[in-house]
Amino acid sequence: MRQTLISIVIALLGSTALVLGNDTVDTTVQQLPDSIVVTASRAPSTFSEVTRSVTVIHANELQRTPSLSVADLLIHVPGVDVRRRSVHGVQADIGIRGATSSQTLVLLNGVRIADPQTSHHSFDLPVTPSDIQRIEVLRGGGSRLYGPDAFGGVINVITSSAAGRDLRFSLVQGQHRLSEQTVSAVFPAGPVSHRLSLARRTSEGHRDNTEFDIKNLSYTAGARTGASSFDFSAQYVDKEFGAHRFYSDAFPDEWEATSSLVLSGGGHIQAGLVTLSPRLIWRRHKDDFVLDSNRPDWYRNRHTTDLYGAELQAGVESAWGTTTVAGEVSREEITSSNLGDHSRDRGGLLVEHSVKIGAKVALLPGAAVYWHEGFGWQVWPGLDVGYRTNEWSRLFVTVGRSYRIPNYTDLYYVSPANMGNPDLSAEKAWTYEAGAAVDRGLWSARASVFTREGRDLIDWARSDASDPWQVLNVSRVTTSGLELSFTLTPGVESPILSVGQVGLAYTYLDSDRSTGNFDSKYLLDHLSHQANFSFDLTWLELLENNWRVRYQERLQGSEAVVVDARLAFDIYDLGIFVEASNLFNEAYSEIGTVPMPGRWVWAGLSYSLSSR
Repeated sequence: MRQTLISIVIALLGSTALVLGNDTVDTTVQQLPDSIVVTASRAPSTFSEVTRSVTVIHANELQRTPSLSVADLLIHVPGVDVRRRSVHGVQADIGIRGATSSQTLVLLNGVRIADPQTSHHSFDLPVTPSDIQRIEVLRGGGSRLYGPDAFGGVINVITSSAAGRDLRFSLVQGQHRLSEQTVSAVFPAGPVSHRLSLARRTSEGHRDNTEFDIKNLSYTAGARTGASSFDFSAQYVDKEFGAHRFYSDAFPDEWEATSSLVLSGGGHIQAGLVTLSPRLIWRRHKDDFVLDSNRPDWYRNRHTTDLYGAELQAGVESAWGTTTVAGEVSREEITSSNLGDHSRDRGGLLVEHSVKIGAKVALLPGAAVYWHEGFGWQVWPGLDVGYRTNEWSRLFVTVGRSYRIPNYTDLYYVSPANMGNPDLSAEKAWTYEAGAAVDRGLWSARASVFTREGRDLIDWARSDASDPWQVLNVSRVTTSGLELSFTLTPGVESPILSVGQVGLAYTYLDSDRSTGNFDSKYLLDHLSHQANFSFDLTWLELLENNWRVRYQERLQGSEAVVVDARLAFDIYDLGIFVEASNLFNEAYSEIGTVPMPGRWVWAGLSYSLSSR
């Protein structure tokens, strides 16, 4: 397998050399505008000014990546560990820098949608890739920005705005009777712009008991009055799927159905130098789980969770910098046949101040003061420092404290294979990071080193394979790592072959555990080595060819090389594409002993009726 991979890389690099050596090549590089990042701080900032490790994946990059779901897109982001039990949006646990999925906060348009029952449902996102404008991934603790759960990092999925006029259709068919139909419309009605999208994805599955049926509905509306704007969204996803060995090897015929409804409304009100941003949210999630589908009434759990939240953020610009204050209150409720009926309230205040000292130094101190029912008051400070060495390079240092309270499954779940623990304490950590970034237009590079010192970390553990998994507060885990990335954008063209963007990234992680001997279900099975290679080509000025290669080795020893590929071309408003995941049929798993699919090929077309 690795010889095949090496051959592919050599061939692609050889093609690049031929293009770069062509005397007729146009070496002009189109400089893209500095994009706005909204996740690395409470006040939006340009990417070149960010003093944190952030990856921004724009819509054009999403379109070039062979995938049908958000989780499948994120497997190519450095430092992100996507542990799928099945592909194409069925279910995934996503962690950042060795943190578990429970320690990773998921936002939808900046709104917290973390599931209080279990992080297995945090990526029940009511959106499809075609709905997304960009994804921002913040690596490192973010509790001073977003409160609890932003322990190892934040993933913010930002959907396309309701602007303009457009009508799009797409159809996908593939192996294992994979089928997807999507339609979306953007249209104005008076002062309000609307966006509506519908999608359905089905498959018979890549092996027994892996079939799925996923339906999405998304509606957004927006209006602008002068310098102020207002928005509303209603988004819904419904899933049914065979859960082959998802949670226990002893019960391979598990089955599950989930649904998630997210209602959100808010705006940005400009009043002189003050910006007010109110937001209301309601998220309802339902989960119906059957341990053995051959005996559906023997062991069946039904859960309904509700998350109600309100936030008001105020930003003030002055001669001393930009000060941002945000207040948040929320309530979590669960009604469950297994976990019982529970509710808990929380509220907090977040303060951040951004100031520049001269032309080179940027300081960003901040803190969150939070109260959790049952866990009391906590203070979580942090500081980011940036230093611009010249117009194309910068250094940064960040330090911060983060935390997470246990979810309802951690506290109360009981099954023949898993046991919760109602006496758990909150997780805590200090994170330290230093890095450098260089951007020369034609190429860019980034490097950072970091350490997260965790205390009272929560994990499912057992001392013997015959014992059920028991939730415990692990005494102490320190995770350290290194991230390197390099991107080349030649901007070169020839009649035969043109080279787009070339990317290479590497992440190394190691964890030092100070506790008793036990098997870890989640906490100590993160990636230790992760390498991502991407390459975009255009053949004959017509056929777009995208390659995504990833190597992963876990702390417990398993490793894999997986290659995804895409071919596509456009004829006026019609797009036609063929995509393949795991092109060379690598045998591997991302979580436990759940086997990932082998080669899976699908093809599709899309048509746009946008107004001109």
